[in-house]
Amino acid sequence: MRENGLDERIDHRTLQAQGIDREPTIHIGLKSWHMEKRGIRTERGNINRWIIERNKPKLPENVAEYMHELKQGHHIVDKEIENLRENISDLRREMRTLKANAEEIDERAESIHNMSTRIKELKAQRENMGRFQSKKSIDGEIKRLENAHKQAENYFTRTYDISPEQASEKVRQMEYIATSKQHYQEKLQEKLTALAEEKETFALEYKKQKLLAEIRPDRQKIHDKLAQLDNETAQSRHFAHSERTINIVTQRHFEQILTEVTPIQAQKLVDIRANEAVREQSRGFAREY
Repeated sequence: MRENGLDERIDHRTLQAQGIDREPTIHIGLKSWHMEKRGIRTERGNINRWIIERNKPKLPENVAEYMHELKQGHHIVDKEIENLRENISDLRREMRTLKANAEEIDERAESIHNMSTRIKELKAQRENMGRFQSKKSIDGEIKRLENAHKQAENYFTRTYDISPEQASEKVRQMEYIATSKQHYQEKLQEKLTALAEEKETFALEYKKQKLLAEIRPDRQKIHDKLAQLDNETAQSRHFAHSERTINIVTQRHFEQILTEVTPIQAQKLVDIRANEAVREQSRGFAREY
């Protein structure tokens, strides 16, 4: 190529070895190449088109806008998660109240039933007493129980708006409502799990873009544009908390991001992380002394 005056060159080395920060395309194969030449799109051709699109340089304004959208998406999902957790907490509280009330109704109804049974037993016992036996004591006990039974029934009716005889049906209704709330809570929990995964996706992509922005020569333009976009958006206390969490890059996230970028980008990120660790260690020594 050089002898024939052509600018193109062929290098057998990998892009990383050549110092080229670009995602390599895949081998397309002769059959797919001929199909692509005839205008027939192939799976491998599509993969290469996606790679080429990803390799196109992004303007700092576009990067900042993308990061801003990711941050907004993370905030919206985070708010939905907070609302869902509140709903789930309310449902759990309602179910605990239903269970406690059902148990209370059941216990009070059973107590009233036991008093009624005891009164019948005492009356039967009185009937079987001899003519010359004193009935004063048993009469007093029957009267005391009848008064207590009447008071208990009146309290039960005023409190629960049902008679003791309706207690079993009321408890079944409350148990049915509690079961319905349990099923609804399970559905909300499934939705919460899906939203948590979506939130993690937003966070990871934002952190990746944040790290990649740090190794770009125009990173300050990205920071300035992102700050401008954030300032133009109405901020809330919840958004501020969401923003703090999304900007923290844990070691787990860092290692995952390294698998999603090019080898050259990964090496630059590792070097930056190592330098930050050295500076933090130096600051720690300075504080000690």
